[in-house]
Amino acid sequence: MVHDEPHTPPFSDFAHFENTSVWKRKAVEEKIAACDLRLAAAEKEIQHLRATRFGLNELLNRTSLIMSTLPLDVLTEIFAVICEKPTASFDYGALPGQFQIGAVCRAWREIAWSTPKLWTTIYIVFSQGRYATQERLLREWVERAANCPLQIYLSVSYSSQVQWEPPREIFRMLLKTCHQWKSFIYDFSSISFPSALNQSKNLTFPLLETLQVHGGEERGWDDKQVWNFNSTPQLRHLNVRGHRRSFSVNINWSTLTHLSAMFELPGCVHLLTLPHSLQKLTLSVLSSHGHLHHSGIDRLRYHPRHLTSLVIEGGARLVGLLLRQMTLPALKELDIDLYDDGLNYAWISVVTELAQRSTFPLTDLTLRQATVRDEDRILQVFAAIPSIERLELDCSDLSGFSLSNRSISLLQPVFQHNNQNEIAFLPSVTTFKYKGNISFSVDCFENLIRKRIQAVKEGRISSNNANIANEFHIDITYRNISWHQNRNPNDLQQFYMAITSLLSVSFSMGVTFKLEWAEDDT
Repeated sequence: MVHDEPHTPPFSDFAHFENTSVWKRKAVEEKIAACDLRLAAAEKEIQHLRATRFGLNELLNRTSLIMSTLPLDVLTEIFAVICEKPTASFDYGALPGQFQIGAVCRAWREIAWSTPKLWTTIYIVFSQGRYATQERLLREWVERAANCPLQIYLSVSYSSQVQWEPPREIFRMLLKTCHQWKSFIYDFSSISFPSALNQSKNLTFPLLETLQVHGGEERGWDDKQVWNFNSTPQLRHLNVRGHRRSFSVNINWSTLTHLSAMFELPGCVHLLTLPHSLQKLTLSVLSSHGHLHHSGIDRLRYHPRHLTSLVIEGGARLVGLLLRQMTLPALKELDIDLYDDGLNYAWISVVTELAQRSTFPLTDLTLRQATVRDEDRILQVFAAIPSIERLELDCSDLSGFSLSNRSISLLQPVFQHNNQNEIAFLPSVTTFKYKGNISFSVDCFENLIRKRIQAVKEGRISSNNANIANEFHIDITYRNISWHQNRNPNDLQQFYMAITSLLSVSFSMGVTFKLEWAEDDT
């Protein structure tokens, strides 16, 4: 049997196959290259069309938007209003106004980036992880502001793990523009800033109106060193925080009108001996472990002629010691916040003596206290100041105090009968706010509202208390839920129905009232 040998193509067949494959591959590669060229051309055309469309959108905006028809100077004024930040409700987390403007369109971005007055308010919350970017941003921000007055608000992102703040170099850079500062607020317990401040020479602050500094003595800062703010002829507002014992600052004290500070008693005493013409003073008196006879409180005599507003908080004894040394003839607003220091200090007599000694025209009184449980003793304070128009009492941290019928009755208006003037205990009060426990009856509260409405209707207020007929606002937030839980449901229903019927009448008469329960925060 003969076996066939496997067929082997001749060599010429392999060569022909290889030549054919090369030719076909080259043809495909050429087609791919041609396709790539067409894709590149198409992408270029798409980019061109997108750019053209972007430009057409700008033209459309100029023809359709009201804002686009405004002159440049008017538009920048509108933008400037957006970029201004009020200090009372400052939000460090908000996107700056100029960045919001720049995100709208290229035309607005060009305006925002090239208008110095839009960059005059600088606010940054420094963060260790983003500091390199923030430093570059801050330098660009200052450059864009050019020579405009600056309002600077700085803070540091809080971290319980790491005590970090920007290095002093960034503050040295900012201090080169100190002649432009209109306000400088650094809300952080700082070491870097005062170090940079004291190492810089020949600094002047001719425009500075508002200054807030936060010392860092708990982080090793020497509170005996002087903070040198030389030449501050325009300084009006100073806020000093983070210092317990004292604070040495080189400023023009005589120009200050508003001062806020937080010190132990010796620091407060020293502060009140400095020459200034304050209109508003806010003091936080910190507890001290030292002896009070070293504080100089006995030698203090504080008799400001222009002070119209005083806010003071601290332990009852410490606050009382300061108030005992004050005479405030121009005072119109008094806000006292007393903590329970366990010393049973007789602060009631201190406040009444202050009123008698000062004979001030006080109209606004706010009292937060956690020491006196006797309602009649609190009423002694109010009796000593018959000029009160706005009264706020907060006893929410004192479970033993309760607002009774006596206080509610004293808020009732005074009527004239048979040409005889009746005298009310709180004749001028038009606004009363209270937080704490209550024990007054529903009938007493309803009677107060009815009489206030009647007073407005009939206008029969005594001549000494004519203002009381114009309006009256009462706002009571009580904490003891038992006040309504222990009452007869039928009585409560009748009370709520009566109050509801009064609502429609009272609002038009300028009489508003609120009585609500709020759960104790503790």
